[in-house]
Amino acid sequence: MVKNSWTSYQNRLNRSGATQKDRLIYNAQRVIEDQFTNSPSYHSVTVNGITQDVQIIKDSNKKRLLCKPGDTIGMGNLVVWDSVNWLCVDTDTDGLYQRGVIQKCDGYLKYLDSAGELVEVPCVINDRILMNVEENRYYLLPENQLWVIVGDDDESSAISVDQRFLLGSNAYKVVAVDNITRPGIITFKMHTDSITQNDNKNLGIADYYSNLRTYEIVILNGDSVEITLNNTLQLETECTNNSVLVTAPTIIYSLVTGATGVIGISASGVVSADALGSGSIIATYNEATDLINVDVVAGVVENFTYSLLANIEPSGELKYNQTKTYSATKRYSTGIEVTGSTFEFTVALSTGASTSNYLLTTSADAECTLKCLQYPYSITLIATDQDIPANNVARVISLKGLV
Repeated sequence: MVKNSWTSYQNRLNRSGATQKDRLIYNAQRVIEDQFTNSPSYHSVTVNGITQDVQIIKDSNKKRLLCKPGDTIGMGNLVVWDSVNWLCVDTDTDGLYQRGVIQKCDGYLKYLDSAGELVEVPCVINDRILMNVEENRYYLLPENQLWVIVGDDDESSAISVDQRFLLGSNAYKVVAVDNITRPGIITFKMHTDSITQNDNKNLGIADYYSNLRTYEIVILNGDSVEITLNNTLQLETECTNNSVLVTAPTIIYSLVTGATGVIGISASGVVSADALGSGSIIATYNEATDLINVDVVAGVVENFTYSLLANIEPSGELKYNQTKTYSATKRYSTGIEVTGSTFEFTVALSTGASTSNYLLTTSADAECTLKCLQYPYSITLIATDQDIPANNVARVISLKGLV
């Protein structure tokens, strides 16, 4: 029974810490936590966007922030207190509190990123360097120089040497970047620079007009197009950014209300004609759009005529060991030749004939050669239209001797 009581006592002690010092710290933290919000210095702030209970003391440009036991603050963290931005520029702990020194932000480093989006980085601007902490002595920087301090994150780390900013009524250029000396903080050394016509002084953004993104998209198929029922059409587009052609842009296609069922559109811009009627398609590239109207019409049945002739007349006979070139031609009903036609050449055998009687070789899309190897036989040369397989043209050829 005594043993169990001693074990329970030890377990209770260990919950507060393994050593006497740990237990004293634990108990002190519990007392501090119970009374934390009753302090006149208590404030509710956000640290990097997360609400946190803190105490803030010492009224000056820099203030000391005490975290509630168990909470933390890090170098470069952004503290928002009463809608004002403060940057954590130093941290330490005494075992009871996590403490930080926060400095009021003087404004923002504003710039347009590679996508043309506005980025605003809260910053502290220094025109002097602290030389002696105890005596509070500073070294004033030359009038054409500033040191700008920001938290180290994705947006601030994208800032590089030679990048320009508007601060107050002046332009400054980054001449050096220090992201090593104080982990969590980036310090930019800046020199004054001349205001240019690309700077937007009203918005406080340097190189605004040269970095501004103006997106445009044009559907090259025109404002409207006709597609025969059950056919498809590939939309061709051209996208520009600041009048510069964009390679492999990401385009979003969508149907205007009422077009569903009449036409379809794929992610790659292929239009399908599903039913007779009309519909519209919108192509979007970033915030730029263009529209095309699509009319689905019934197809017109076209009648074609075909011919199959040899280069040496007569086309209907081939003598022993002779080779002729046969050309298939496809024409519209108007008599105009259809260029680019492709044919497949085959031979149909008459009674008694065999494949050993001739040699057939396809020499081009619309040409073949035929050689007589044995006679007397009769064969039929057939040219089949590869665009319309139901259409073909045939020529009966007599294989004859030399006499």
